Amino acid sequence: MARHQDWRTVCNSLVMCAFASANLDTTVDLLSAATGHDWTLEEMMLAGERAWNLKRAYNIRLGLTRATEKLPKLLLEPLPDGGQAGHVPDMDLMLKEYYAARGWDEVTGQPTPQKLEELGLSFASG
Repeated sequence: MARHQDWRTVCNSLVMCAFASANLDTTVDLLSAATGHDWTLEEMMLAGERAWNLKRAYNIRLGLTRATEKLPKLLLEPLPDGGQAGHVPDMDLMLKEYYAARGWDEVTGQPTPQKLEELGLSFASG
């Protein structure tokens, strides 16, 4: 999930259509041609991760907390039939695993100072 969010953040930054069918290599080549910088896929993914973490730090400052991270009500009600009948997502487990994958604080969901430093975003800490 986190890697996909990083890639979508790159695509959003490039103002690419979500339905664009360009493969990864073509996208890297197009960005390199447009900017004159020889991008790699790893650099693009890092840019996406940096942007996602910066957005997260900003949202934390605006009041986002673990308690405010909720799925829509419809997704929190068990379905009456089908393959997911009676199942409700375990939000605590999902958030714990997501925060761990992101390198964020398990309790608050904030990017850790170490994660921000790793991404060159120490200025966004706290």
